[in-house]
Amino acid sequence: MCGRYFFDLSSSELKDYYDQVIPNAASKQVRVGYNEIFPSNHVVTLGLNKDSQIVPGVTKWGFQGFKKGQLMINARAETVEEKKTFPSLLKRVAACFPCPDFMSGIKKKIRSFSQLKKLK
Repeated sequence: MCGRYFFDLSSSELKDYYDQVIPNAASKQVRVGYNEIFPSNHVVTLGLNKDSQIVPGVTKWGFQGFKKGQLMINARAETVEEKKTFPSLLKRVAACFPCPDFMSGIKKKIRSFSQLKKLK
């Protein structure tokens, strides 16, 4: 898995989420990524507030890996509860990374975006 995705500000819904988080991020001198997103970028994430309403926030993309400078970006569903990095997060944190396009890495290092179809 490549670990990159595309956060497209030409989407009015994504731009609205982005615009909502920018004032708070700017006050903390955090640059929120858009377009091509890489591990370690600060990104827009979605969560639920106490009233179960969707609210945008900012999260750093990736978990600290076991080696210095290494970031983990995913885990297998079959083993995620066994890994020491994830169990406590699974019980207390739920977030969504809104990304209609994600990148697929190919051995020849050709970038290709895959776009998810809208559900009706």
